[in-house]
Amino acid sequence: MEETLEIIRLLWKSDGFVDYDGDHFDLDDAHLYTKFDEPPETHVAASGPSTVKLTSEYGDGFITVKTGEEFIERLYPAVRSYTEDEGRDPDEMETTVLVIVSYDPDYEAVVELTRSWWATTQNVFDRALSNPKEIEEVGEQATREEIEKKFLIADDPTTITEQLEAYADMGFDRIALGNMSPEPEQLFDVMCDEVMPSL
Repeated sequence: MEETLEIIRLLWKSDGFVDYDGDHFDLDDAHLYTKFDEPPETHVAASGPSTVKLTSEYGDGFITVKTGEEFIERLYPAVRSYTEDEGRDPDEMETTVLVIVSYDPDYEAVVELTRSWWATTQNVFDRALSNPKEIEEVGEQATREEIEKKFLIADDPTTITEQLEAYADMGFDRIALGNMSPEPEQLFDVMCDEVMPSL
């Protein structure tokens, strides 16, 4: 990831051709012929302090799925500290939480639709699992309590509103919703008609 971030920075900052000799990537006379006036923002996905450090060095913001005490007591202080170490203003580092949402009046249906994400309740990223079958098997070990704690599962709009307000109270600047609803358009309607007006 660090090499990727270095390459992105090199390409956007250079007016000439770029060579890069990394452990994972090599460039030979690479060049961006068409650029925006300002480089696009780079937001780095982070679930632990090491990736937060990369965010602070190369990024404009970070995205995480970690919430609650993990975010408030571990990640957020780390991003502020590392950003200050880089001589940057930590208040300008944007924080985003990715929330998997499943909404439908049929509660059991919405729980089932999160199945493909269940492995994330079992710290698969920290365990360096890469085989999809193993990841799926680990996901099946998830308890109902872990599933309901990890995902925003709702059968009424009030539940969504309350949870989004809780994420905002944790200090996130942005909340990105991954729509895993049985009928995805229902969530859009509920967000527009009932959730957003009440936030």
